[in-house]
Amino acid sequence: MTTQYKIFFIALAAISAISAIAVFGFDYTSVYQENRWLENMQVLVLVAGFVISLRALVKGERNDKLVLAFVAFLMYSFTLRELDVETLSVPAWVVSMGSGTGRNIIGAIVLLTILAIGLFNVKYYWGLAKSAFKHPLIKYLAACIAFLLVSDVAERLTFLAHYAFYEELAELLGFSMLLCAANELIKKPLDTGY
Repeated sequence: MTTQYKIFFIALAAISAISAIAVFGFDYTSVYQENRWLENMQVLVLVAGFVISLRALVKGERNDKLVLAFVAFLMYSFTLRELDVETLSVPAWVVSMGSGTGRNIIGAIVLLTILAIGLFNVKYYWGLAKSAFKHPLIKYLAACIAFLLVSDVAERLTFLAHYAFYEELAELLGFSMLLCAANELIKKPLDTGY
């Protein structure tokens, strides 16, 4: 594990511990409320992932640019899901494009474009998809999926005190693992020759 990851994981552990102490020690429930500490941390992680993915996409020659485009799209989609654009002081056109139907239409157009491009060379992208299982990103992607599943379950456990805390913390950890997966993909492009 690189120093970069060690620092990132220590920061995640610190954010998690401080959040847990605030909630369970001081009953500071705003930590997990909408547009507060944990959700803002999620948006920060997602925006960072979007920026590094987009930067790698436009910079340099890669054979897996479509995969990077999909990762950037995921980060963008999750960001808009977590960010309540309608509560921000932004022009009305930004609100209409960043929430509700506008967000869904833009997302559908981008996703369909990525899928259409992928269909032109299905065999190549199928090979890239298979190679992902041997790539270092897979452990972070698996952790991302696991944390997001935990978040989904936690959201339904309304009988638990502070169930939303568990949901939001699991989402933060899941999005952080997605950021790590994106970072691994950027460091080492997918290749059908694995």
